[in-house]
Amino acid sequence: MKKILLAPLFVFALFATENNSSDIKKLSPEEHMINHPDSFEKYYPRAKGYMPKIITPEEEKSGIYGGLALGSDLLSSKNSFLSNDNYMLNLNLIAGYNYNKYLAFESRVSTSAAYDEGVDFSTWSIFVKPKYEVYKDMNLYSLIGIGGFDGKSINSKKLKTKTTNLHLGVGADYKLGNNFKIFADYVYMGEDSKAKIYNIKGKAKASALTTGITYDF
Repeated sequence: MKKILLAPLFVFALFATENNSSDIKKLSPEEHMINHPDSFEKYYPRAKGYMPKIITPEEEKSGIYGGLALGSDLLSSKNSFLSNDNYMLNLNLIAGYNYNKYLAFESRVSTSAAYDEGVDFSTWSIFVKPKYEVYKDMNLYSLIGIGGFDGKSINSKKLKTKTTNLHLGVGADYKLGNNFKIFADYVYMGEDSKAKIYNIKGKAKASALTTGITYDF
């Protein structure tokens, strides 16, 4: 009689184990490590050299992120007599806060890492950053905010400009794992209508193509 009662329980336990095993196999290695750490070694033995991308669950992140980037900045200037384009390589520091999966707030400051024709160039900006996931681990975003740029010729009076404007940009980022992301974006920084080119009033406008890496804390 006991055998008759135990047999269905044995079949049920076997079915539950197989079903659970099937569900585990559907998980990515990273999800498996987070949700089933005790059985991770069974499915992904370290002897084979497997190292997963450790991804902190979104609900456990602080929302704060920071990063470094290089920017290729274009500063175009002109007056009634001449026009000129200057290209600079800038180092950017980034700090931001992910409010939710659709919105972030971000600030940036940059300074010249290399000059073109002796023009020193620096920028600052504060953005509202709407974003949308278009593919797994990839977001498109826009940058809307205010900021300023400051450019001047180091050894001459060729160019001097400083202004605060509306800054607008678009970009994309991609999750690498281990809470890192790479990104690339373009930002238009507006126009200075009071710039001086060889001490003659003119106009200057600036834009930046930036690529870098950020870390979610």
